[in-house]
Amino acid sequence: MVTVTARLEIAGTHGTGTTTLARRIEMELRATGLSVTAPTAGDRGRGRSY
Repeated sequence: MVTVTARLEIAGTHGTGTTTLARRIEMELRATGLSVTAPTAGDRGRGRSY
């Protein structure tokens, strides 16, 4: 088994649909059978965009 770790960061101002885009990408990846870990509330606000 090959394990590949990747982080996808989406930048955008409030109200531009960045969260919706991230959730859609997450759903599409899971639909293909990939294991996806979504950020927790503690990951937000550290200079990262989710």
